[in-house]
Amino acid sequence: MNSYSRCSVEDTFANGDEKIICDAILLMTFNDPDWKWVQNKLLDFLSSPSESIRGVSATCLGHLARIHGVLEKGKVIKKLSALRADKDISGQVESAMEDIEMFL
Repeated sequence: MNSYSRCSVEDTFANGDEKIICDAILLMTFNDPDWKWVQNKLLDFLSSPSESIRGVSATCLGHLARIHGVLEKGKVIKKLSALRADKDISGQVESAMEDIEMFL
């Protein structure tokens, strides 16, 4: 995936390949101007059975806060807080929460 289009990332998300989905999540986070759409996609991905997808989604919520300076903070913190006990991604969750506090 060389250039960004929302249609291409949506197609990638439907693909099911974990590595490619993670790459598309990063691409979306850094390139889509609609922070709210990206935020909601990331929140959805936090429920993925894939540790990698959950982890990169948590990390990208921190990136989104840094890039745009805005999120639906209460909604995002609530979802991230619920994942603090997820030992597979707890470090990424904590980092994202720190980034959100720093940039919002």
